[in-house]
Amino acid sequence: MEKFELRQWSVWGLQAAKDISLIKNNNMFGLVSDDEILPPIYSSITPINKTDSIVWFKVALKDKYGIIQCDLKESKFILDIEYDSIEWVNFEKDYYNHFFLVKKNGLKGVYNKHGDLCVPCLYDEIKFDEHHFFYLERNQQVEAYSINEKEYISLKYDKIEVTPDGAKVYLGNHVGAFREGKEVCPPIYDDVEFEYGNDIIIKVGKLLGVITESGSIIEPKFENLTYLTSGYYGFLHNNKWGVVSTNCIIPPKYDYIYDGRYSCNIYGRIGREMYNISKKEKFIETFLLDQSCGYEKTDSPILKFDSSDIDLLAF
Repeated sequence: MEKFELRQWSVWGLQAAKDISLIKNNNMFGLVSDDEILPPIYSSITPINKTDSIVWFKVALKDKYGIIQCDLKESKFILDIEYDSIEWVNFEKDYYNHFFLVKKNGLKGVYNKHGDLCVPCLYDEIKFDEHHFFYLERNQQVEAYSINEKEYISLKYDKIEVTPDGAKVYLGNHVGAFREGKEVCPPIYDDVEFEYGNDIIIKVGKLLGVITESGSIIEPKFENLTYLTSGYYGFLHNNKWGVVSTNCIIPPKYDYIYDGRYSCNIYGRIGREMYNISKKEKFIETFLLDQSCGYEKTDSPILKFDSSDIDLLAF
């Protein structure tokens, strides 16, 4: 019997620790620790994840797979060796919630990391996003399953495209967005994209707008939009940059616009001079946008700043 000393994993608690090693005999694999042994009768044993106190191994036998969980107390099967495939589902934004995506008899299901059934093996396809939703497809119908609420939501769309930030939903030739159990953007646009900070870029023809996280809308009237900070976007027109949000527009007069990163300020450059464009949303005066800008005239307040709101910096 051959023991792989280098293929060793350790689990520990407050007052104890245990080493687990992979063993091999006649080209079959097993596991051994200080006080127990899993005999070398398996086609393969692969570690798929580890914490300080637990290691999970995917075990194969005759083209079927199961999961062994090893901790300080014992090593035990939490998923029997009966699945066609097993994948570890890891949420980038959540270190603690992990799941097993399994396939049995051609259909998929989901178990949590403890081996408890979440979604039975009834579905043709299962995808997931980073908001703890699984999208379950069966007979060309799609349901969303909320991990936290443990509820199913029927989705009445022609097509669904799952991304880490949510699902793009299609109805006829139009596109919308579904996220965190609700339709956050109706399928009435030519295209949508999930933006940083839970905003959604909407597209009508070649023009872009935004649905913000709060549900407010920047109408699609811009040829380009660049995310600056929460609710604020830069746009380029005639080689000059302006700023737009749901309640204000700074006309395009800057050579370039910079986001303030962690300060959440916005900076504009004109020639060699840099301006700190405040976001106090203090409406001082009402303007009309020049029609030559290419946007509709509006009587709504346009954001303007007095000298106390603008810091002239050396550039």
